[in-house]
Amino acid sequence: MLTWVRGPSDSQIAQIARSIDSFGFNVPIAVYADYKALAGHGRLLAAQKLDWKAVPAIRLTHLTAAQARAFAIADNENMSARKHSGSEAVRTVLIVSWRLP
Repeated sequence: MLTWVRGPSDSQIAQIARSIDSFGFNVPIAVYADYKALAGHGRLLAAQKLDWKAVPAIRLTHLTAAQARAFAIADNENMSARKHSGSEAVRTVLIVSWRLP
């Protein structure tokens, strides 16, 4: 189940999907100990658009709940800063709840 604070646009998801299709899924999503996604939400939605059943992920079991939230917020702020700097990097990272299969 996805619970968005703010989500990527359809055009951003399509752009990410094209990148994944061309280059592969080279940056895993970051998930918390309970498998809630902390970073990589645009990549996750793009993989779903490509009908992927699983994605590479790194499980961050060493973080407390407060640290996990701070990490997600910091990562989102870093991506937002890249967006405003004109970078073409993937820059959509949001807090969601996602259960991996």
